[in-house]
Amino acid sequence: MAELFRDDFEEGNLTDFDSTVDSYTTFDAFTGAKKTGTYGCRMVNGTGFGQNAIGVGKDDVYAAFHLYIDSNTVLNQFAQFRIFRLFREDFSTHATLSASRESAGSGPPTHWVATFGQSTTNFALDTWMWVVFRGVCNDAVNSGVQLWVDGDSVGSVFNLDWSAGTYWDHAETGNNGGTLTGFLYFDNVICNDAEAPTEPTDAGGIVILRRRRSG
Repeated sequence: MAELFRDDFEEGNLTDFDSTVDSYTTFDAFTGAKKTGTYGCRMVNGTGFGQNAIGVGKDDVYAAFHLYIDSNTVLNQFAQFRIFRLFREDFSTHATLSASRESAGSGPPTHWVATFGQSTTNFALDTWMWVVFRGVCNDAVNSGVQLWVDGDSVGSVFNLDWSAGTYWDHAETGNNGGTLTGFLYFDNVICNDAEAPTEPTDAGGIVILRRRRSG
C-alpha cells in the first residue's frame, strides 16, 4: 500500500491540490468547513474542484474524505452534481461519484449516484460522512467501483471491461459539471493505492493527519 496524496487543508489554503478551477463559486479553505483541526474546504454554488496527479501504474485506488452536504442545497429533479472522480491516463474512463435529486420538484439531493446505479444508503444531509470510493481498472473482468459511507457498503459493480493498457492518472475533488446551488464541505481528502484509508480523528485538539505524497 502507498499513500498517493492527502490534504487536511490545515495550511489554510488549497495549494496541496496540483490545480484548482472555480467558476461562479466560492472554492477555498475555510474554518467553518472543518471536520477536524482548524480548516476544511468549502464549495459554494457553481463549479469548483481540485485535481491531483496520483502517480503511474495505479489500477486500484481508494479515495476517502469527510463530506458535509447542506440541506439548503437545491437541485432540480433528476439533476446531479459531482463529488469525486478518478481519471484514466487517456481520459476515456471516469470513475465518478455524484449526488442527485430523484424526488419531484426542486430541493436537496436524495441519492448517491455512481456506476452501480443509485442508492439512499447512508445518504445524509447536515452531518459529516466518511466516504470511501474505490476504482479498479486495467482489468477486463474485475474493473469497477465500490462505495462505503461511515463503514457501510452502499453499492458496487464490477466486470465493466475497463481493460488493460491504461491506469488511473488523476483524482478530482469537488463539482466539475452538474448544477449546484448550495454548499459542500470537504475535509481530510486521502488517496491510497490498493488499501482503504483510515478515518482521521482529532486527538487532544491535534489532528492525526499529515500530508504526504508518493508516486
